[in-house]
Amino acid sequence: MKILPVITASAAQITGKITATSGQIAGFTISGNTLTATNFTLDASGKSITLGTGTDIFIADGDVGIHLGHGTFGSAPFSVTRAGVLKATSGTIGGWTL
Repeated sequence: MKILPVITASAAQITGKITATSGQIAGFTISGNTLTATNFTLDASGKSITLGTGTDIFIADGDVGIHLGHGTFGSAPFSVTRAGVLKATSGTIGGWTL
């Protein structure tokens, strides 16, 4: 078993590559390829950003597109695919009510 040194510092300046697969930084928890905080997930391997929960949610997914109002793309009241296809279940555009 390799024992790694413990570094404790304040106002440290570190250069070069830093690798971490677990731990915490600036209020975020590191776990594998994700950074999480309350109602926030940044997933590098899943290529997505999630803000919020339940119906108060925004998801940007590199494979699908963006959506608001539901955690599932197809059930969200607002979405835009990567190809630019817009879905809005209500709203006003140019004075016209949807």
